This record gives sequence, C-alpha cells and structure tokens, in this order.
Amino acid sequence: MTTNQIISLRITTLVANGMDIKSAVDSVLGCGTYNSLASNLYDTLRASK
Repeated sequence: MTTNQIISLRITTLVANGMDIKSAVDSVLGCGTYNSLASNLYDTLRASK
C-alpha cells in the first residue's frame, strides 16, 4: 500500500466508526489540517474565476 492509501484507509475507518470527517482528518494528519485544506481549496477555487 502507498502512503496515500494508508492515510485514506485510516480516515475512512475513523469515519466509518462514527468520527466526523474534520476530526478524522485532523486525527490522522495533524490538528488544523482539515481547516487548512478547506481554506486552500476555497482560495484556489476563488482564484480560478
């Protein structure tokens, strides 16, 4: 398995066991990662208009 697959599996497992996606992402990738990813995505989409 690749690193990305392992990360995805860990997040998916946490969500399947009842954790919300934000908490699962932060649990696996570090506190604040979800907000950072969401902010970067928002900024990128806004810039593409």
